[in-house]
Amino acid sequence: METYRSPLLPKEIEALQESLKYHAETEGSSAITEFLDIPWITQNARIYSEQGNVVKFYQGDKFCGILIFDVDRGWWTPKVILSEVAVLSCLGVHGLQREACKMLDQLAEEYRASLIASGCFFQRHPQMVSNCYKKFGYVDTYPTYAKVVNHDNQ
Repeated sequence: METYRSPLLPKEIEALQESLKYHAETEGSSAITEFLDIPWITQNARIYSEQGNVVKFYQGDKFCGILIFDVDRGWWTPKVILSEVAVLSCLGVHGLQREACKMLDQLAEEYRASLIASGCFFQRHPQMVSNCYKKFGYVDTYPTYAKVVNHDNQ
């Protein structure tokens, strides 16, 4: 796959919006089905892409999806941390997670990151994505917990 780091184009955003809607309905986790906000995602994806923090994946002329990432230092270490914000594939695209893992390694080298933080909260059953991470040397370290809070009943 070819990769590009340039601002997202309207046709790319449209393809991602369509894919997000479909995947949220068919395989989304409870957090995604409850809180997904396509306009919010779109706005933030544009900002990340304008800052150079989006990698676009193509096969020839076919847009396949994106990796959104962030680079910073945590509150607990002066070391550089590369964080996967999201991997979003277009409808009908398979194997993007493998390409994203390869790109995370390249970005870690580029930014001299000591740690890559990633995960999958999007899917209802993330085992396939988890298996991909493991193949690229990631290990299960600490669980992530989520709780929906209803402030209307207080």
